[in-house]
Amino acid sequence: MTGSRRGVRWCQLDGPAVGGLLGVALILWQTLARPGPWLDEIALLRNAFELDLRTLLAGHQDFDQLAPVGFVLAVRWVGVLLGAGDLAVRCVPALAAFAGLAGAVALARHLHGGLVAGFVAPLGL
Repeated sequence: MTGSRRGVRWCQLDGPAVGGLLGVALILWQTLARPGPWLDEIALLRNAFELDLRTLLAGHQDFDQLAPVGFVLAVRWVGVLLGAGDLAVRCVPALAAFAGLAGAVALARHLHGGLVAGFVAPLGL
């Protein structure tokens, strides 16, 4: 068969793509493993869902939490969509990690290229 086939061949994947796929697999593994919630995650959930919006925007949080207001509001928004639970707390950092990984892969591809970038990209440069 000499005709060209469209699709991805494993030998054609460059270093940043392989590193990016490895990073995605690690993020999904960590997020979906669903270990029990840590004490700070429980406190964050309580702040996100028990405090009113005015208190959150003023930056006052219970349980000596210092989480950024935007992060707490994002957890609240995801919790409304997915239900208040440990997945809501872990989904927001996972989405941020995906965005950071995409940026790291693009930057590694631009700066390094080749196989070196495949090792650099999952480390975030």
